[in-house]
Amino acid sequence: MSNHGVGGVVCMTTLLSLGAFLSAHGGSAKSSFTSSAGLSAEASGLSRTGVPDVSAGRGAPAELIIAVQDPQPCYGAGNTVCFTLSMQNLPQPVTGFQAFLQYDPTQLTYQGALSSYTSSPFGLHVQGITTAEIAPGQLNLDGSIDFSIPQPPTNANSLLATLCFTVDAGNDGEVADLLQRVFGPFQTAVSFQGSPIPTTFIASGGILLDEALPTLTCPANQPLQCITELPAPLAPADPNLVIPSDNCASAAVVCNGTYSGSTAGATNDGSTSCGSSSFSPDVWYRFTPGSAGTLTVNTCGVGTNFDTVVSIHSASCPASPQTELACNNDSCGAASQVSAAVVAGTTYLIRVAGAGGATGSYELHVSGPECLAAADNCDPDPVVTWQGDVSDGNTCPETITRTYRVTDIGGNFAECQQLFVINDTIDPVIICPDVLNLDCATPLPPPANTVLAFQAQGGVVTDNCQVASLTMVSQELIRGTGCSASPFFYLRTYRAVDGCGNDRVCKQSIFQWDMFPPTITCPPNATIQCDESSAPANTGSATGTDNCGTPTITFSDATNLSGCLGTGTITRTWRSTDNCGQFVECVQTITVVDTEAPTLVCPSDISVDADTGCDGAVVTFADPAVTDNCDTSPTLVGCVPPSGSLFPIGTTTVTCTAQDDCGNIGTCTFDVTVSNVNNVTATVQLQGVAALSPISRCIKFIAKSGTSCAPPVHVLVNFTGNPATGTATFPVACGEWTELCAKDEQHTLFSTISLIDLGTHYQAAATQVLRGGDTDNDGDVDINDVTFLLFTFGGPEAAGGCPWNGNRGADFSNNGIVFSEDYTFITNNWLQITSCNCSAFAVGTTTEAALAPAVRISTRTLNADVAARADLNRDGFVDHLDVKLFEDARGLPNVLSNRMRHDGRAQSK
Repeated sequence: MSNHGVGGVVCMTTLLSLGAFLSAHGGSAKSSFTSSAGLSAEASGLSRTGVPDVSAGRGAPAELIIAVQDPQPCYGAGNTVCFTLSMQNLPQPVTGFQAFLQYDPTQLTYQGALSSYTSSPFGLHVQGITTAEIAPGQLNLDGSIDFSIPQPPTNANSLLATLCFTVDAGNDGEVADLLQRVFGPFQTAVSFQGSPIPTTFIASGGILLDEALPTLTCPANQPLQCITELPAPLAPADPNLVIPSDNCASAAVVCNGTYSGSTAGATNDGSTSCGSSSFSPDVWYRFTPGSAGTLTVNTCGVGTNFDTVVSIHSASCPASPQTELACNNDSCGAASQVSAAVVAGTTYLIRVAGAGGATGSYELHVSGPECLAAADNCDPDPVVTWQGDVSDGNTCPETITRTYRVTDIGGNFAECQQLFVINDTIDPVIICPDVLNLDCATPLPPPANTVLAFQAQGGVVTDNCQVASLTMVSQELIRGTGCSASPFFYLRTYRAVDGCGNDRVCKQSIFQWDMFPPTITCPPNATIQCDESSAPANTGSATGTDNCGTPTITFSDATNLSGCLGTGTITRTWRSTDNCGQFVECVQTITVVDTEAPTLVCPSDISVDADTGCDGAVVTFADPAVTDNCDTSPTLVGCVPPSGSLFPIGTTTVTCTAQDDCGNIGTCTFDVTVSNVNNVTATVQLQGVAALSPISRCIKFIAKSGTSCAPPVHVLVNFTGNPATGTATFPVACGEWTELCAKDEQHTLFSTISLIDLGTHYQAAATQVLRGGDTDNDGDVDINDVTFLLFTFGGPEAAGGCPWNGNRGADFSNNGIVFSEDYTFITNNWLQITSCNCSAFAVGTTTEAALAPAVRISTRTLNADVAARADLNRDGFVDHLDVKLFEDARGLPNVLSNRMRHDGRAQSK
């Protein structure tokens, strides 16, 4: 324990070490303090005279002081009280302290969690504050400077610790102390480096424990006729504590009792109407009665030693004769007595002054209605609070219970109750509004179902307490038709009811009739066509208003319609009549005209192809339909150009004209367009192809005459049946055509057939049969087509597009796959050559050229993937030998290979 002060005992090892430490430093294990323990002067290190024993090497004793923190007169059960432990008047620097304390554990319970050491001057505490209670009622406190963190000794006055306790129940009227206890050889002392320094222990007086309840007397119960608000809760007063105020605004609260005071040293704060005291020094009190009655105050006691003037005022400051309720001077000798009627809950001021400026002491007696009075055995000033007002929920009467609570400083409390019984037995007063005369356009004022609405209409309603409700009980129509000779007569009955059901009624008369004629507004003058209706629904109707309802609107006509198709004028007179027979009129003029031309409905635009020969087309059309709004038989003048004319190539507008009986002319137009093309109809058949379900192929058509050809036309033709047959109608460039070529560019050879001139279009003379086998669209079936068959055999057909996109195809059967049936098409059409013969082809070209078909091809001219599939014997050529291997591998007859072999020999000769 070197570097520490004297520590609290934690275990026996600590005790032995501490004794050795004290011996080594010249210390003593004796206690060194004066206290109620009654130790001798020798034991305390003091001489018997109380003078410090210098020969013992000790200075003047230091002080360890126990004091109550924030003391109060008494403490109730559950209150928390804290004590402070301080060191003061140190004769020399110290480095530690220890304190052994005791208390009654049946009175106090130690609260270690609320207790604390101070952080300085002793940063090291050997005994923890939360575990300082080593046994019931026994505390060990121990602290010293922590020399591991260099700190100097101190001789400053310091707070060492705060010790907190909870007050236990069951100790009413007892005193709880916190005292020193004796603990073997150890001392309650401050120390220097382990050596005790003579220390005086000083403990405060004990705290008083209080569980007795305070007392509280409520004001008397009050019957009230009726109120809008209860009297305000009262503030208590204690005659023994009231000190008069020099200022009326801060007057002290008093109740019934006797109060002593003096005006000596006071200033003037008000004036009265009697006794020449308006400029005298004065003092003030405040009185609030719990019920209505008479307040009497006097200074007639033996404690009054000067000529007094006493007055009672309302609570308004500064007090003056204008606020004075009563004033008296010298009713009992030089003393005074005065009385005034007071109302429950209202605050009044009491003024005490001297006649002619006299001052002195007095004894003031207050007698009046009850107010709050509280007392406690321990707390001289218990707190009185208003807890609230609770109604019993009834009415007439209603009982409201007011509860006050008095609480002493220890938390003990008691309550009392004051009852207010509220009732009302007086009827309200009600006077209805004056008689009303109203035009029928003015609605009856709404019933007044509130007091404010009733008063706004001129009524009067009052009650001694308050009007709970005001309603219109009934409204009756007594008589009348609503016209001036017989006005409507209404009678309203109102009832006012107060809060306790007392009621009164009154009646109001209201007269209402039609005071004004109606109004009318004519529709604007109108112009209509001869076929339009002149009824108001078409030409407009007059409108009218009336102050008493909806008027009746009528009209009469004067006509003059002598023009063509019934044109002319109509003069219309409108009348508005109200329910009382009053009316007004206005005039509207309607003009009937015919300005609409006949309506023609032309045929729709016509689009035709040129007739063969291309000089235009003869076009016929029906006459347009003609109608008129008034003329039942309008005249069709005609169309230009007329029907049956030869229309040139291009667009020609036809204009048709009609006229009605009033001379109005109408027209319509439509266009005839002759296209610079001729229609061709052709039927095409795919040789050897069965269309068990519809198939579509892109067919290329070329119209020709000799070697002159129209631009090719590509048509997607739908084929059905067996053989697959389809018909197409398509336009070709306008010309004198004699033949028609047709070809599926992905599969077939050309077919050429004659055209029949039908005047308006061409038609193929017979069905054009297309033979499959031409995969490269060169106009023949040769080794190139066989090579592509071998390359794509077993695979799907390539998409072709329309026009043909150049994708080669060997699916001549159109079943979606290249297989043995497609071999038959090559075999059947081997070395066939066709052409459209539109023009002479340049040398070296192959497009539709009638060049000699090949029967043998070098693989060097083929793509590698094609050569790999087609050159089956790998001799660098695709010829009959490869086809034979192909036929043998697939069980096909050797017809094609034999032909190729034969034709190959023929070509080599």
